[in-house]
Amino acid sequence: MRDYQVVVYGAYGYTGSLIVEQCKTRNLRVLLAGRNAGKLKQQSDATGLDFEAADINDHTALCALLKKAQLVIHCGGPFQFTARQMTEACLETGTSYTDITG
Repeated sequence: MRDYQVVVYGAYGYTGSLIVEQCKTRNLRVLLAGRNAGKLKQQSDATGLDFEAADINDHTALCALLKKAQLVIHCGGPFQFTARQMTEACLETGTSYTDITG
């Protein structure tokens, strides 16, 4: 069983932070994620949610992160540079994927 329902990757960006707030109002178990540990820590302090930093280009770290949740909401663009890494890690870990590209 996975500890979290949702990983929000790019959680501290504008859209990511809006998604995090919506997840909180729905009482979802959320893990804040992205590459900047300092920004994640600030957001964690403000929201009370757990966080984990992982670089999108570190496949091992990304897979370890994704194994902790059922779904990732990918907010860390530009997606032309990040979507492939995230989708490959999701396929490897069996994590559901959605993003904000519309």
